[in-house]
Amino acid sequence: QQQQQQQSHLLQEHHAFDDRPSDGSPEYTVRGTPANVCATLDPSTHRCKYHKCGDPSVPKIPYGVVHRDDSLRRTTMRVSGTRGAGSGCLVVHKYKFIVTHVLKSGGSEIKGYFMYWLCNGQRPTDCPNGSYRMSNCASAITSNPDYLVITFVRNPYSRAVSAWAMAKDYRRDKTPEGTPFKEWVRNPAAGSRAMGSFLAGVHWEPQAKFNSDSRHCPAFDFVGHLETVNEDLVRAAQLVNAPELVETFKANPLQKPKINAFGADVVKDKKSRADLYDLESAASCRQTFGEDFELFGFDTDVFDGHAMK
Repeated sequence: QQQQQQQSHLLQEHHAFDDRPSDGSPEYTVRGTPANVCATLDPSTHRCKYHKCGDPSVPKIPYGVVHRDDSLRRTTMRVSGTRGAGSGCLVVHKYKFIVTHVLKSGGSEIKGYFMYWLCNGQRPTDCPNGSYRMSNCASAITSNPDYLVITFVRNPYSRAVSAWAMAKDYRRDKTPEGTPFKEWVRNPAAGSRAMGSFLAGVHWEPQAKFNSDSRHCPAFDFVGHLETVNEDLVRAAQLVNAPELVETFKANPLQKPKINAFGADVVKDKKSRADLYDLESAASCRQTFGEDFELFGFDTDVFDGHAMK
């Protein structure tokens, strides 16, 4: 709990990007952009730690530009999106970067946004002009270790509601109300089975599994948040040195996601997704998705203005 509180504080401090390298040295840059955070493998714990560049004793959460050693360049995620299932990674050869697809974290919208502006207002799986291709995520990373990897994550409290709503929608018989959120969030797999949902369980796997290996080592070079998607999309485009995307993203911000907007549907009669929570279900969410709170440092105490403890 103390570690989570510390990480929540770090997130609040670091949500404004620091465009200076942490130690004042150009050593910790990614394609010429100063890193906000550095990731290194701690030999004593065999786990990666995220810290101020140049000072491993100062922890920082992975948000923004992340510098990782060359030894970590081929790190792949535990849950790899696949091209055939529609969750593959977007491999952009024109600017040498990869966009991951984290399920229930705006992945379809964010990938589609890049595809639309890279392929002349269209979204084919593979762009005829050769600017990008869709690929299985793990193989995309190992085959292109010099490509930067861009990922987006979201607040686990919000994502849990979206996953539950999608599980409810993926039922052949939608007449019953379905498993209440309070029960579902304790055990999403059991709760989904109980209401006859055929949604694949990968949809509620922790976001950490889509973005890191078993050592929590990063399979990414840039982390954006769905909550600040437009600001972070611009910074991602700046990182990969794509001036045409920078100007386009500034002039044409991504609108509220319309694809797979299941969470919005179930809370349309409420003021906030937080209204679905009580203290017990909030505690269940922190336990079920504890890895996401731990790795990405989202605030465990407050969600959308509501106290969660």
